[in-house]
Amino acid sequence: MLVKRYLQIVFFLFTIAESSSAQEFNGNDIRNLPDGFHSVFWENGSKFYGEIFNGEFSGSGRMIWSDSSFYEGSWQNGMRHGRGQMVWKNGKEYRGKWKTDEMHGKGKMKYSNGDLYIGRWKDGKLNGKGKIKYENGEVWKGEFVNTKPQK
Repeated sequence: MLVKRYLQIVFFLFTIAESSSAQEFNGNDIRNLPDGFHSVFWENGSKFYGEIFNGEFSGSGRMIWSDSSFYEGSWQNGMRHGRGQMVWKNGKEYRGKWKTDEMHGKGKMKYSNGDLYIGRWKDGKLNGKGKIKYENGEVWKGEFVNTKPQK
């Protein structure tokens, strides 16, 4: 599944690179770029393809870090904000809502060990109603406060 998603992203990125409307920028400082869609490449191998407004990632975009972790979705004021998907190098994957660069609202996290959490998040922590489906088949359903299940 991760390989399939990676190939979809690579195809999309090549499509963007061929687009005449995309402006390519190599460097670390995006603050002086004009508003619009840009392809940004850093020396460490990280890449951003998406909208930049007022010198920050804002709107839709894809960030691929040098370790191959990536986020695709909404950005606001340079932070993940709105709906999006994050996939980490270790295979952990989150799909759902973000607020000021933290998982916040409804979301689904698939952990690298195979466990799956579906539920609410607040400030990057499990908070509210949720359900964990463990790799061994067990299921826990209930309320979480600061990532801790409530008994």
